[in-house]
Amino acid sequence: MKNDASPISRAEAKRKRATHQQLPHKALALPSIFHLPSSISHTTALALPPRHRALLDASKVECRASAAAQPGNRQHLTGVMAWLLLVLAIGFGLKPQQCAGATITGNLTDISLAPLSTKLQFNPTNDVLVSTSGLSAGPPRTIDTTNGGFAIVLDAGDYTVSLPLVPWRKSFVISVPTGTNTCNLINVLAAPRTYTGRSEH
Repeated sequence: MKNDASPISRAEAKRKRATHQQLPHKALALPSIFHLPSSISHTTALALPPRHRALLDASKVECRASAAAQPGNRQHLTGVMAWLLLVLAIGFGLKPQQCAGATITGNLTDISLAPLSTKLQFNPTNDVLVSTSGLSAGPPRTIDTTNGGFAIVLDAGDYTVSLPLVPWRKSFVISVPTGTNTCNLINVLAAPRTYTGRSEH
């Protein structure tokens, strides 16, 4: 029994045939370019992607990095570097220089010749002295002795050394030389005294 196609089916088939005939004109057939197998129909083609506007010609791209090498920019950078060097020079020139003095070392013992752990006070004179780092006008310095040993850095000048915790011992004077040498306390005593014993008659 033969069935007649409906009018809608015939119109749909006609539209598909019209669309199929227009494809070769709107797309690029790949077999002619890439030599695809003959099994692929010449009517099957892929449309090329549209050219994006952002794809620029490389010959028209300008190099911006060369702008820093212009003479005007180079002079500006030179001026900035000169100002930085000037600020650094002024900063280092105004910074006070720390000048070290002489290091005084020594050992204290008690009457049994055992190490004496106590306090030592170094009293400068009443005069304000001019030193390499400015004016020497500080107050006395008090330090602790550890197992009798001590070390202190002092500016050049005369000092009266006392033992605050041993008041029945008299103070004594030391003369600290200039420079940064290390000196033993015995070698800088202004008037060292030693016991020579009593003479028998």
